Amino acid sequence: MWYRVRLGTGLNPNWLFCTSLCLMLMMYPGPMYYNGVYHMFYQYNPSGPLFAEHMYWAHSVSHDLINWTPLDLAIAPTEPFDIISCWSGSATIFPGNKPVILYTGIESENRQVQNLIEHP
Repeated sequence: MWYRVRLGTGLNPNWLFCTSLCLMLMMYPGPMYYNGVYHMFYQYNPSGPLFAEHMYWAHSVSHDLINWTPLDLAIAPTEPFDIISCWSGSATIFPGNKPVILYTGIESENRQVQNLIEHP
């Protein structure tokens, strides 16, 4: 189980580099190697191939970086702090081998908020 919490408000002034693969996946905010498995988190629109108001994060895994297996959605806009959309962010490993995801959510008043998901 993953836990999501709101970190704060504010705009993110940073730009993200995007390749042609990125355009195909909409964004790939969270590549990560964890416990012998490569994880790729990326923005996903379940309604079609284009960016939309309500974005999700999909999750795929690989053991060789060639063959990928899609898993259940990693993040869906279901919490008050991301109810409109789950935008870009990153995945990393915190001390103690603890995987985390940091991402921007769009809350009900259309404000950007920074969120943290921790795996226990």
